[in-house]
Amino acid sequence: MKKQTLRQPFFVLISLLICNLLYSQNEEQKTIPLKDGMARIYFKRHSNLMGGAVVHLVVDKGDSLNFNSQIIEKKSFPPEKSNFDKAGNVKLMYVKMNQNEAKLVIGIPQKNDKPVNHPFNIKSFPELDVIPGPFMMFLGLDPVYFVNSDPFKLNIRIVGAVGSGGNFYWDRPAGIVQIEDITPGGDEAFAPSFKVEAGKTYTVDYYYMKAKFDIKEKK
Repeated sequence: MKKQTLRQPFFVLISLLICNLLYSQNEEQKTIPLKDGMARIYFKRHSNLMGGAVVHLVVDKGDSLNFNSQIIEKKSFPPEKSNFDKAGNVKLMYVKMNQNEAKLVIGIPQKNDKPVNHPFNIKSFPELDVIPGPFMMFLGLDPVYFVNSDPFKLNIRIVGAVGSGGNFYWDRPAGIVQIEDITPGGDEAFAPSFKVEAGKTYTVDYYYMKAKFDIKEKK
């Protein structure tokens, strides 16, 4: 019993060290010139002790995007309802690996999800490998994961992963942005939708415990 009691803090400490290393890598994200027709969005998740060691996904459900994932929600909400969260609202989430396969990242494996019994190598999937932030931490380190080869309807774009106090940026075409923050347990926070213009830069400050997003155009 004593060994089990000591083991849990040890694993928590190791997880935090790994996360901190990945966050440091994230801070070194290179700033590249903004391409024509694109807008830039800087996202910051403000530090909080609650859930501080947990990596979140940041997704965009807006227009003019090349979606790379699918989520199935328990309940959908109109875009005008914002700055709130819904616990466990994401029932299933799959991320596109290639033209024929999607990896289960949230939810219980379904009957058509096939187990893969070797470590997931993100380097083998260039479109996933370029997602900024500690994305691999969200995908998990378990050598067994599940893949679905059925036709799937992509409806969101993962734009980055972020830990507590972390930040990153991404570029997207001009249009309507609809950001959501998703935890590994399927909790979903909804930002106000906003319009971005080509050549402009915007900041999004996210406060996890308040489920609040402050969005501004950067002058």
